[in-house]
Amino acid sequence: LPFWRIWCLTVLHLAYGFCIALQGIVAAPQDAERLWPGHSSLAFGVVMSICGLAQLLGPEAGHWSDTWRHKLGRRRPLIIMSTSAVVSFSFGLWLCSLLRFRFVYFFVFLLQQLAWNVLASTHVGLVPDLVPETKQGCAGGASAANVLVGAVLAFLSVMILSDRDHHLYYAVMNAFLVACAGLVCLAANEGSSVNLHLPQDDATSPILSRYRLDVRKHRSFSLLLLNKTFNYAAIVVKGFLLYFWKDTFRLSESSAQELTARVAITAECSAALAAMVMMLLLDGDSNTDGAGGGDISKVRKVEGAGPSRSSAPSSSTYRSLLVLGVGAAWMGALWFGALHVGKQAQEKFPYGGKPALDAYAGIMVIGSAVWGAGQGLYLGGDFALSFLLVPDRAEAAAYLALNSVCACLGGSIGGLATGGLLAYFGSGAPSGQAYAFPGYAAIFVFAMICCSMISSVAALM
Repeated sequence: LPFWRIWCLTVLHLAYGFCIALQGIVAAPQDAERLWPGHSSLAFGVVMSICGLAQLLGPEAGHWSDTWRHKLGRRRPLIIMSTSAVVSFSFGLWLCSLLRFRFVYFFVFLLQQLAWNVLASTHVGLVPDLVPETKQGCAGGASAANVLVGAVLAFLSVMILSDRDHHLYYAVMNAFLVACAGLVCLAANEGSSVNLHLPQDDATSPILSRYRLDVRKHRSFSLLLLNKTFNYAAIVVKGFLLYFWKDTFRLSESSAQELTARVAITAECSAALAAMVMMLLLDGDSNTDGAGGGDISKVRKVEGAGPSRSSAPSSSTYRSLLVLGVGAAWMGALWFGALHVGKQAQEKFPYGGKPALDAYAGIMVIGSAVWGAGQGLYLGGDFALSFLLVPDRAEAAAYLALNSVCACLGGSIGGLATGGLLAYFGSGAPSGQAYAFPGYAAIFVFAMICCSMISSVAALM
């Protein structure tokens, strides 16, 4: 399978990284300020909660895709329909914001996120369906690189279009999504699934069965999901960096946002480069016959046929595990760097200001680049292992969509933990600060613990 086609099959991750970042950092926050000028932070919190709630649809949406019957295959019809839904509801958000329909905005946002979840849950099934097992490490690296490059493009778009009305971003997101979805559908040469017979056809099990996993039978995949949960919990800490810059260096809102943007772009660029390197390093031996690839109808023709997955771990699996564990440990070590910089800045520049920023801004940008490399390693290994360890390719979308449950649980646990730690240990802040430094130290230690747990669990896999 040529590399260009693998990239095309995973290019929806580029749109996902772009649209989620652009909506999360600009469109949704500014909509909240426009619709709830006095309570924008609370409104944005509700928006984020709706986003987490919508994640729970993932496994059921994956099951729909796994059992879809159409002459275009199992995945492409749902990709086309869910892309159309996302575009329609994004236009609806633009209209609600423009006309100031405040509570309708919440409902339309929920519908948009549900459509995004159906799209993402369907798309992840393409790699196990069409990419040979020996190339799935490469596909994992390509997926990670696309997500990260998409986020970088979103940050650059914000810089280019910063003087325009923020409603323009909805048109940009829709155009980008349609282009990527069209490319995926052209590259995915699925066979017809009209006559495909799967065990689910005769099943009458309840919806909750989609959310169950036999941890004894699928031990490695279960541990991978546990690692994803730890990662989502740690990611929440990144959302508090804006407050960390403001309180540590006593910066204005605009200066803190500028520093956050510099750090974020540097980290994402570094992560994207690392993921691209992993895309090549995790590529399996092309001379080896791997399970998978081609038409999914070759995977299972009759009820009761087992998954076409080799029982012995491949060299790609071992490499991906190593990369994931090293990347997590790398990120954990760099979180200690943020803690150290904050402590030094508090001691040497207790009143913050430009001298403190001049002394540590360069170090933070360099540190974010190094941290980003660890993130790229982790994501490359994580995506690759998701494809390599999926228990049954015939039900790949349902299994891989369990990631959305991890996102919901990890994000909720991380949000409660970091918010509580910051409020408890950061109380008694001096004048000019929202939270004292011990609060930030506590959440950085929390991120380090999560990263160390990921490395430890990877060693058990």
